[in-house]
Amino acid sequence: MPEGFQTEKWYEQLETELAASDEKVILVGHSPGASLLVKYLSKTVVEQSVLGLFLLAPPYWGAAGWDVDEYMLEATVESTFPTELPVFVYHCRDDEIVSVVHRSQYEELLPQATTHVIESGGHQFNSDLSVVAHDIERLEKERS
Repeated sequence: MPEGFQTEKWYEQLETELAASDEKVILVGHSPGASLLVKYLSKTVVEQSVLGLFLLAPPYWGAAGWDVDEYMLEATVESTFPTELPVFVYHCRDDEIVSVVHRSQYEELLPQATTHVIESGGHQFNSDLSVVAHDIERLEKERS
C-alpha cells in the first residue's frame, strides 16, 4: 500500500459508508483499494446487501505477489470470503505497476470471480472503464 495508507482508517470509513446506505451497494476498488476490499470482506460480516465487487488492478499481497506482511490476506480468506458475492477482476496486460500475473492469484483465491484481461490501458485503464460499467449494468439487470 502507499506510504501512510492506514488500513484501519479505511475499514472505519467503509463501515461508516456501508451503514449509511439502506440500498444495495456496489463496491469498486482500484489497486491497493481493491485488495483492501477483499481483505475487509474476508474479515467482516457486512449487513448491507452488496450487489457486486469490482476489483481494478488489484495487487496480490504475499509471496506470490507483493510481499508485505501487513497487507497480506489471512490464510482463512478462502473460507471467510462471501462465496455468493459476484466478483469481477480487471487487469491490463500492459500495466507496469501491478502486473497482470496478480490476476491469477485472485482467480485461484476467488473461484467465483469473472476476470477480464484488457490488452492495453496501463494501470489507469486509459481512463476507460466502459468494460466495468457494462458489467455493473449487466449485474444490476440480472439482480433486479
